Amino acid sequence: MNEFSRDLIPAYSMSSIHRYIDEHQRVGGFLTAVLSNDLAGSIRRADPDNLGALLSILGYLHYDAPAQCWGSPEAVRRWLEIVPIDEELEARIDGDVDVACEMCSVCEDRALGGNGHTDGNNGGEAPQ
Repeated sequence: MNEFSRDLIPAYSMSSIHRYIDEHQRVGGFLTAVLSNDLAGSIRRADPDNLGALLSILGYLHYDAPAQCWGSPEAVRRWLEIVPIDEELEARIDGDVDVACEMCSVCEDRALGGNGHTDGNNGGEAPQ
């Protein structure tokens, strides 16, 4: 059978793949071998369900995963070194959320239309 089917990928493996891609979390030995393009290591480490799904896992990675997150041990290492941006923080950076620092009256002043940290201070007293 030469078809890729996500339905053949065990749910526990798909969850691990998603955590790896989305959150840059480490995965077990089998998936690390797959992601590293280590065929022999993948086969040695596979449980029966993953062994049967190996072609579908590779198809999923090829068509749906970011190319830079897999394909060699170096690509996996680099991917795991990336710290993902928190979605709430990203929304704040993009301006999608009205943000005021809960710890800092200066940031609160800025959120209310004031000057905020005009001296570059990020958490101390408001400039006089």
